[in-house]
Amino acid sequence: MTLEKLIIHAQNRGGGFAIYRHPQTEKCTYVAQFSAPARWTSDAQEGFVVAPFEECDSLPTLIICPDESGEFDLPTSSTSLLKATADLEEGREDYEASFSAFHALLHQNVLQKVVLARQQQVMALETIAPLPLFLNACNANPQAFVAMWWTEQTGWWLVATPEVLLERDGNLFHTMAVAGTMPADNTIDDRHYAWSEKNQKEQQAVTDFIVTQLQSVGESVDVTAPQSYIVGELMHLRTDIRFSSSASLYALAQQLHPTPAVCGTPSDLAHRAILETEPQGRRYYSGFCGFVSPHTAKLYVTLRCMEIVDRQATLYAGGGILPESIVEDEWQETCRKLRPMLGLFEL
Repeated sequence: MTLEKLIIHAQNRGGGFAIYRHPQTEKCTYVAQFSAPARWTSDAQEGFVVAPFEECDSLPTLIICPDESGEFDLPTSSTSLLKATADLEEGREDYEASFSAFHALLHQNVLQKVVLARQQQVMALETIAPLPLFLNACNANPQAFVAMWWTEQTGWWLVATPEVLLERDGNLFHTMAVAGTMPADNTIDDRHYAWSEKNQKEQQAVTDFIVTQLQSVGESVDVTAPQSYIVGELMHLRTDIRFSSSASLYALAQQLHPTPAVCGTPSDLAHRAILETEPQGRRYYSGFCGFVSPHTAKLYVTLRCMEIVDRQATLYAGGGILPESIVEDEWQETCRKLRPMLGLFEL
């Protein structure tokens, strides 16, 4: 059965389908379920997990279990880009209004950092075929985790993310703090790039939050020094954090998500401000996804992503706002973060 027929079979049965490729690999893996996916609730389950930014009845955390699964090598050639239209200034007024509301909270010291997200609509000239788009995303983003999934409750989503939420091998775990964004520049030594104070503060806030959350459950926590991390045309600051713990992957994921990299600090107040202030819901953007099993797992933060409905793709991006942030600079940062997904269309 071809992948296209497998998808149709899963859809006809009200099931689920996921396909993914880890960074710097040529192997793609697919998982198909022929019954309705259940909620992810424990480490005993095996399958592809998809979690929203804010879980509710209409946006559940689901696990697509493998009634059928397999691997194939990534084709080296890409298919033609879909012709599409997009207003790249769409949503600027709403973004600036939300920025002003967040900025006020920051200057009142209610928040130290908050992440402001936005959407970008793209309208293709024909129905978007999921598999060719996924393969093009793999070829265009070799350093990212690329995944695509469908369930009746979520619809189609495509993600090309650089950020690990949790990686597990038995009782050993790995996560990372990623924040700060600059265009990658091949003419400089990126390892010694002089990051601005704003970017360093933003990245340190993420690291501090993760370490604090892990100290109560980790038997040992090892934190690397921040380093530049290049993914495609963008460069970030990244800290790797490794720890051992007898806690479950499920419990750890619930404890870490959402990190300040997608939310802010203090975490609970930033979370509430986002839900009350952002004009559009995030849905599965800035949630997490990845394959889990009873003893191993690799979950990624759902960034650089799009939701697909027929001919329309809704792209998502966001950036951290600090008291010294300037609205035009932050808008341009979201534009840079949208480029990997926009690059899959001929605009």
